[in-house]
Amino acid sequence: MKNSFSDVTDNDDYTDVYQGFRSLTSLRATQTSEVFKTSEVFLLSTQHLFLNTH
Repeated sequence: MKNSFSDVTDNDDYTDVYQGFRSLTSLRATQTSEVFKTSEVFLLSTQHLFLNTH
């Protein structure tokens, strides 16, 4: 009985680590997409300014 209990706790630890890893990677992906959006807007605005001045 003690052995199966330790197996369950080990599994829970693994699940916690996995969930933490998943949330970390999803957060990184969100930040990356935000950076891409910001740079895209910046490029569009500079292109807009360039076309207006020339």
